[in-house]
Amino acid sequence: MVSHVILFFEIALSWIDKISTSSTATLISSAWKCALGVYTPEETLPNTKTHRFQQIYKVAASAKGVVKAMTCTVAQPIDTTAGPPVLIIAIRGSASKIDHVVNANTRSDYMSRDQSITGHAGFVHSAEAVVSEVESQILAHKAQMRPSRDCPCHVVLTGHSAGGAVASLLYLLLSSRDDSDMRLSCITFGAPPCVSSTVNLSAVKSGLWDPPVCLNIINEFDFVSRADPPYLLCVINLLRSMYGLPSLEPSSDNDTKAPTTSSDTDSVSIVNGDDDAIWPTPPGLYRHVGELVVLATRLDEATNAVRMHALNISPTQLSQLLFCRLSVHRRACYDERISLLASQSSVSEQR
Repeated sequence: MVSHVILFFEIALSWIDKISTSSTATLISSAWKCALGVYTPEETLPNTKTHRFQQIYKVAASAKGVVKAMTCTVAQPIDTTAGPPVLIIAIRGSASKIDHVVNANTRSDYMSRDQSITGHAGFVHSAEAVVSEVESQILAHKAQMRPSRDCPCHVVLTGHSAGGAVASLLYLLLSSRDDSDMRLSCITFGAPPCVSSTVNLSAVKSGLWDPPVCLNIINEFDFVSRADPPYLLCVINLLRSMYGLPSLEPSSDNDTKAPTTSSDTDSVSIVNGDDDAIWPTPPGLYRHVGELVVLATRLDEATNAVRMHALNISPTQLSQLLFCRLSVHRRACYDERISLLASQSSVSEQR
């Protein structure tokens, strides 16, 4: 009988240098500040050593939960030579019972504005409900900034949990626009998968300046980052096996079945560290948009201090992991790890 699951993986740390650069770490930290602040929009965001934050617009969540709460904040660099202000649009995650009802609408649906985009129906409908407001705020910001192709304005979409999934879908809708004077990025935190197929972001335009950033920041072991119907059933069956109960079969509803691939039998996770005790993990019904970056804390034996590692993993690698902890999905946990990442980046930059 399986007594518990050991969730651990070792992969190349090729992305640690990229994430730890000052500019990227600062952008992640600023996005997180707004993703956290959208839960309490009435409070003023504190300034940091590098940026001043000014909330310029907010939207309250609708009674039925389809429209998620949203804030628009301008992050102004204190050093005016560090670049233009960044417009950060944050979508709130689940904060009420009705939000969870929207999240539970896991059937597949397409975007009415772009039928090539299909995904989690609850998140698709939420993205479509606010996209007009988002476009209006971007236009207002561009009118004030007067960007050009050589110096585009920078807009960042962000959100925690379900808010991150909606932000990802908004990113797909907006990135299809031919805006050469706008650099559009998306940084999410603990977001569940939300699109039906892998998206090629190579065509996303960003003027002549830095390429857009599209990152899914995931705390190691975060259950929500893997939450879709096939994975939920996988975890339920794992728990049933611990009590000698037979596995449940997938629903006959095609919208809750993961696509079958030739590598299905290769998708397994180690249980109890025993190579002979494995639990098959199915391919997901939905996928994330952009790069997957797992934040993992490890004890540095040389300094006896906890260090943060930012690990870039592929969708296939993520599908082979059993992430089953809800505690690391909490906003407080993401706040702690993002702060540690920013601190490490600052120290590395000074060396």
